[in-house]
Amino acid sequence: MTTGPDSVRYFEVTGIIAGIIASVAAVAAAAVILYRSTPRQRARRARRSLEQGSAALAAGRLGRAARHFQQAGRLTCGTESAAAYRQAGVCRQQQGRFREALGSFRAALRAARDAGDKTTEARALGNIGLVWQMRGRFDKALDYYEQSAALSREAGDRSGLARLDSNKGLLLIRRGQLAEALVCFERARDTFAQLGARRELASVLGNIALVLQREGELDQASASLEQTAEIARQTGDVLVEANALGNLAGIFLKKGEPDRALASYEAVLSLHAKAGDVAGEARDRVGIGNVLVLKREYEKAAQYLASALKTLLTIGTADGPRDCIFGLRQCYIALGPRDFAAVCEKAGLERRTVTNLLALVAREPGKPRYPSLWVDHDAKKTAAS
Repeated sequence: MTTGPDSVRYFEVTGIIAGIIASVAAVAAAAVILYRSTPRQRARRARRSLEQGSAALAAGRLGRAARHFQQAGRLTCGTESAAAYRQAGVCRQQQGRFREALGSFRAALRAARDAGDKTTEARALGNIGLVWQMRGRFDKALDYYEQSAALSREAGDRSGLARLDSNKGLLLIRRGQLAEALVCFERARDTFAQLGARRELASVLGNIALVLQREGELDQASASLEQTAEIARQTGDVLVEANALGNLAGIFLKKGEPDRALASYEAVLSLHAKAGDVAGEARDRVGIGNVLVLKREYEKAAQYLASALKTLLTIGTADGPRDCIFGLRQCYIALGPRDFAAVCEKAGLERRTVTNLLALVAREPGKPRYPSLWVDHDAKKTAAS
């Protein structure tokens, strides 16, 4: 038997077909079970799925939690189904599985519309907008935010409007509109404080610190982040605490304290790993890698940065690959092409990606064109449709 490219391709295609057949069979079996179940049995199974999803989420097992919440969404209808699908979408979004997150949020949107639940419909639209924001599709994100805000006002959902303000503020930061972002964050902060929503308040305080940091108000930003982290610890919100500590690490770097920054990033990496936040772990590795570059530990830095790049290319975050390039270029200069390529391949990057990366980091500053490391497949599908 041959083992050349054609035979390998044959086995890959055969495996894909077998996987599709197995998936169809599993869906068909699930459909039969649902059809034969009584309403009481379905309600009991839905409750069990929700309980299992909540337990998995509390343990930081996001993938398992998403599966249970998705099952609960299928077993229920209306507002209850929409809420379960939204939970599944949030878990998948935190994992960096954006396409699956969009699928869950769209299912939530359909369920909310079927039930005539304007509040849940608005929140599902906001969730979809945030996914597009994380993918760098800002105009599309703003369109969903505007639809969500209109419904939230109609439903009198102050908490939903405040969440939209917070998300919109993050988008405005990405566009460099710091003053407008601060207005959104302060409006959200005041609303959450009035509603007694401490978790949401902690999150928006961290966002305000981002603006202060970019404006050079490092001491004020540090105080806001420390307050954020303390509230997050009290409320048990691991991801908000991790975000605050990560931003504190950035402030330590600006103050010329790389060792404190490194310790902070390592603590954040541990928190994101505990929560199963794959995208968060990748961002932490970028931070650690860049600190190691400053400390001139280039081989170790390249390992962290290449590992982060592999994850970011896989999940397709908007600016992730770009964030790795500065540190990787410094590693390339220090290690030389051969050793640099070896470290990148050892970190799991495909050879073709390493070849493109070498061309990218070796190019002269200001050179206008360079190889693309990744393609936004979702954008291509959208354009085709």
